[in-house]
Amino acid sequence: MHIHVPESGEIKLPDEVTKKYQGKDLEIIETVEGILLRPRPEPIQRARGFLKGSKVTNELYIKNKKEEKAKEQ
Repeated sequence: MHIHVPESGEIKLPDEVTKKYQGKDLEIIETVEGILLRPRPEPIQRARGFLKGSKVTNELYIKNKKEEKAKEQ
């Protein structure tokens, strides 16, 4: 694929790329070889696994929430 960057700096992506990624957030990454355009992960997907390796478990979280709720009453 080939595109031209005009003086205005606006580019038009080829139709097949536009259709494939329409409505999605994309990130532009400048590399040694050029520019990489890739979809940004959804926020939930990005946050997935952020507690991995920590001592926080579902059971501990639920226990703490129940304790907090009991203190409120």
